[in-house]
Amino acid sequence: MFSYFVMAVVGENPDINAIQESIASYLGIQLKDQAKQVRVDELRQGFEAKLKGGESKFLVILDDVWKPVDLEDIGLSCLLNQGIDFKVLITSRDQAVCTEMGVKADLVLNVGLLTEAEAQSLFLQLWGPSDDVDPDLYNIAEEIVRKCCGLPIAIKTMVCTLRSKNKDTWKNALSCLQHHDINTVAPAVFKTSYDNLQDEVTGATFLLCGLFPEDFNIPTEDLLRYGWGLKLFKGINTIREARYKLNTCIERLIHTNLLIGCDAVRCVKMHDLVRAFVLDMFSKVEHASIVNLGSSKLGWPETDIDVGASCKRISLTCKGMIEFPSDLKFPNVSILKLMRGDKSL
Repeated sequence: MFSYFVMAVVGENPDINAIQESIASYLGIQLKDQAKQVRVDELRQGFEAKLKGGESKFLVILDDVWKPVDLEDIGLSCLLNQGIDFKVLITSRDQAVCTEMGVKADLVLNVGLLTEAEAQSLFLQLWGPSDDVDPDLYNIAEEIVRKCCGLPIAIKTMVCTLRSKNKDTWKNALSCLQHHDINTVAPAVFKTSYDNLQDEVTGATFLLCGLFPEDFNIPTEDLLRYGWGLKLFKGINTIREARYKLNTCIERLIHTNLLIGCDAVRCVKMHDLVRAFVLDMFSKVEHASIVNLGSSKLGWPETDIDVGASCKRISLTCKGMIEFPSDLKFPNVSILKLMRGDKSL
């Protein structure tokens, strides 16, 4: 049906340049200019180069759209007048966003939660129990799946967390999910998975990933440098040994579905729901942090005295920031991460 698929993750705080770069990468071109109209023209030329006599059809997927995005700003609306056959697929948690972007009501497809039968089937498929598994685990599994409220990410995370664990761990997981509904079950699932990591370095690595922007390709070498500077690798004396340990931690986090592998070399990703859980944790655990990545506010974020005194980690996007305030007081801060766009300074 379509000759080419093009995809860009929009996210909670859209970065037009980043969206354009993502589209350009699918087209196999590089955007060499920063001027808006020039980049739009370069994208149009990229689409035209793939036309093959006008027979090619394009599907452009704009994923995870939180607020309306102007297709003209991205450089897509001009394609309609250039004889380029393309469709735009928008994924969003808010139907109103699709409507505001011009999608007709009868073209909006609501993707519902899994039915209980589908959820139970998914859990068993991911679990893959052996023939000699304790029969009681099946009953516990059914209850756990019901508590996951049909959320695929919650179901998968619980499977990854409990696979190969003993019955008591399963019972404890079920107990942790009691009294939660569709609005609170995901954080409860992630908390259960986090508590079962059973390794301080792995837990600390997981929290470090929350310092990066949404849908970011997190370089493992950055995690290594931060972990080394924070002295997370106890009893390890060389960078090579620390890298081995970090890779083991990352493998564990991927297996528990708290991190996701990605196509970028030596990088990982964090699901936006998992990242939201980490950011919420930052205000509740000793790793208290200030994270304003993607914020539309310019300059240094406002903080009260109590936050400044307890803050240990700061991660900021430097928008409209000419200099640091002279009266900063963060006596316990151990890491200051500054970013410009999607790159660390």
